[in-house]
Amino acid sequence: MAPSYHSGSTLGCKHYQRGCKLQAHCCGKWYPCRNLTTTMMCMHCNTTQPAGQDCINQACRKKMSKYYCSECKLWDDDPRKNIYHCHDCGICRIGKGLGQDYFHCEKCNPCGHCIHYKCHQEYIQTSYQCPTCFKSLANMTEYFRRIDAMLAMHSMPPEYKNTLSHVYCNDCEKKSHAKYHFLYHKCSHCLGYNTKVLGTLEGPVESI
Repeated sequence: MAPSYHSGSTLGCKHYQRGCKLQAHCCGKWYPCRNLTTTMMCMHCNTTQPAGQDCINQACRKKMSKYYCSECKLWDDDPRKNIYHCHDCGICRIGKGLGQDYFHCEKCNPCGHCIHYKCHQEYIQTSYQCPTCFKSLANMTEYFRRIDAMLAMHSMPPEYKNTLSHVYCNDCEKKSHAKYHFLYHKCSHCLGYNTKVLGTLEGPVESI
């Protein structure tokens, strides 16, 4: 079993630098790549031990990595990399942390996905959808009302009179039918326009 993916004195797998191997639950074999486990092997002294940041062998006591997360069982010893654990997301992320170089606001970003603060400020100038899950990043009720008013003043060409769109709502996660439009399709459940067209069909538009 090769001691490490890296050459020289650098230990770890191709994804992360760290001084321990992890034991797979299924077969009991040891791997330098990350695996959610409770047991590790120090690659400096080959001592099997509970997962942790420091080797428990008194003759070794090597630190497995610069960064260690006990929740994710994630080790990384790359000095160029900043990592932090986001408790709201339940995972470790690349970055210095919330409030430093990441923005994670439950009020403005109800879906909970992280985004750099600077990126967030630039992104919302052109889109109201989360770039990860496409849910609305803010309360869009007033914006959707303006779309209602605009659609009430304009009619689609006659050839689309009986055309319906089968849509999926990114906000309420429900499917419904909406009157066909080139741009806007209203969810019949939450009455929003944050929808994705799944297909079109001909049907009684009066029933919508």
